[in-house]
Amino acid sequence: MSRVVWNIRRASSRSKLGFSVAELVICLGLIAIMSLSIVALILQLIRGSDKHSNLAAGNVLAQQIITEKLQSIYSDSEPGLTKDQFFDNDSPPAAPLEGFVLLGTTEFTYQMTYQTVVNSGGVPVGGNVAEKNRLKRVDITVWWWTDDPHKARFGSGYLRTTATRFVNEKMDFDV
Repeated sequence: MSRVVWNIRRASSRSKLGFSVAELVICLGLIAIMSLSIVALILQLIRGSDKHSNLAAGNVLAQQIITEKLQSIYSDSEPGLTKDQFFDNDSPPAAPLEGFVLLGTTEFTYQMTYQTVVNSGGVPVGGNVAEKNRLKRVDITVWWWTDDPHKARFGSGYLRTTATRFVNEKMDFDV
């Protein structure tokens, strides 16, 4: 009988010693997986927050650039492009108005194109050249964090915004 009691005491003294190495490895592995998941989630939230704040800034910047460029075109102070040239020609696909703006630490690049709006018969909307009321569609694309507006960035998607404005020859852009 003393032998049975001794085996029970021996088994109970083992359970008081602590965790086995296998249990510790499994526990540390689970803690590491949870920690990495939390860090990845936080990084994703920060990236999304940056994208949305830059998207808002890009939208405001697009409207501001269109307005500034049209003001300089209408006042004939845009280098290489007068108001008459603007309305007589469409922007060549290879030579749109381009530039960049540094806002904070983010560089926003823009590309602006302009096309005459025509009806289904091919006649410019607003009349002919003599009437001075032709209509132009002005498109601008603003992008950041990439060299190509048509290229998505891994984990963020497309980092660009576009805006469109219609203008006619009789509009006044004096501010």
